[in-house]
Amino acid sequence: MARSTFGPIVLLGLASAGLTAAASNQTWSTSDDPAAAFQPVTTGAESPLALSLSLAVLAGWGVLLILRGRVRKALAWLVALGAIGVVATVITAHGQLADQVHGWYWTALVASLFTVAAAALAVRHVASWPEMGSRYDAPGAAHAPAEPETPLEIWKAIDEGRDPTA
Repeated sequence: MARSTFGPIVLLGLASAGLTAAASNQTWSTSDDPAAAFQPVTTGAESPLALSLSLAVLAGWGVLLILRGRVRKALAWLVALGAIGVVATVITAHGQLADQVHGWYWTALVASLFTVAAAALAVRHVASWPEMGSRYDAPGAAHAPAEPETPLEIWKAIDEGRDPTA
């Protein structure tokens, strides 16, 4: 049952973190105050910290796919902490926004809450998720078979399903 959670949780995490990053890079509010016309115009992120954290969480989801074991579990916790940081940053930013809060703020808030939910589910289920095989490990690993030297050994390696050129 837990292996079947891999795809939906990872997709939810990637989509919500990506949407949070996109929404965090938009203007969240405008002001009707005439004095605000003399203030510097913000073009882009209202909260650079929210954008930075959401990009870090998004990258964490990508790395989570290739790690194994305890390191994978530790990274799942780190992704969860980053996602909580995004929520805290977005909520804190609300008090500093101008009069009219745009939909991008609310999008960032809702998407960051989904990111926390996905990260919490990942922490719970990551130990039972499938892992990448050792064939993707760095060459020269201790468990790698010796390279064939004679033509007969090359043909035997091919028959056994190994790539003698790797």
